[in-house]
Amino acid sequence: GMFRPDEETGDDGPFIASLRQNPVINAADIQLSGLPKDGVIEIVMTELRLPRRIVAGVADAVHKKTSGHALYVVELLNSLLTKSIIAYSPRKHCYVWDQERIDFVQISENVAGLIGSNLGSLSRESLCRLQIVSCFGMQADISLLQILENFEGGMIASLDEFVQRGILDRAGPMVRFAHDLILRAVYEGMPFARRASLHLGIGRLLASTSARGDPSGATDRPFFAGNRVTSCLLSVACDQVNSAGVDPVANDGDRRVEFAGWNLGASVRMVRDSNFTAALHYFEHGVAFLGAEEGGWRRD
Repeated sequence: GMFRPDEETGDDGPFIASLRQNPVINAADIQLSGLPKDGVIEIVMTELRLPRRIVAGVADAVHKKTSGHALYVVELLNSLLTKSIIAYSPRKHCYVWDQERIDFVQISENVAGLIGSNLGSLSRESLCRLQIVSCFGMQADISLLQILENFEGGMIASLDEFVQRGILDRAGPMVRFAHDLILRAVYEGMPFARRASLHLGIGRLLASTSARGDPSGATDRPFFAGNRVTSCLLSVACDQVNSAGVDPVANDGDRRVEFAGWNLGASVRMVRDSNFTAALHYFEHGVAFLGAEEGGWRRD
């Protein structure tokens, strides 16, 4: 007979454990590796009845999103057909699809768990860069990561590796974690002090870049970060230091006043844009940085 270990814990369970201990029964583990990309291409060619050059993009996306696991490949292809992301065109007499929609299809929880468990295979440098991306939440504007080359070199070069491993999806000006479970594995896998340090470092770099300005106006435009669009680079910087919280700078009065000033500036910007909910959000964070210390309220 055959069985699969518990996918959450990796345990066999008491029944299988007793079988393993039985000297009469010969139990062996079989490690099933994923299909190579050419294998996935053959499956897609067969299912869609189209030549390799036509299905190469679809097969590449499917391979990345399933890690080549045969069952997940079939499951994903069926899902794409059921949701009409891949659909038969009577006019063209063949299957058609929107490659960008396929690239942004979320992977299953099983695949996400598999990818998350393999994060340890990343090099120390690659893992550090991925942790920086996770500080922006589910998705991030690639132009933000380009700015962060001054914070951690190799950010843009590492994106191809992350996309190839199925960790990130890339479409247009954004990158996005393939699944929220992968984001959680990366972000929550960091100690609190590490997360706070990254948020503060990223925020300070983005704020200094915003202060210097850009003749092309590149810093004074909306950016994708997390699950929303921010109005300018200063807002992104505020989001970062706000994510770090007050505790890391609790004993640094100058820094707390500085961060309060950033939030005030972002709040004023939101008021100009008639986004009063966001304005209140930044205002409250600014007040939190000032705290109850009387000197913080009197300083110019």
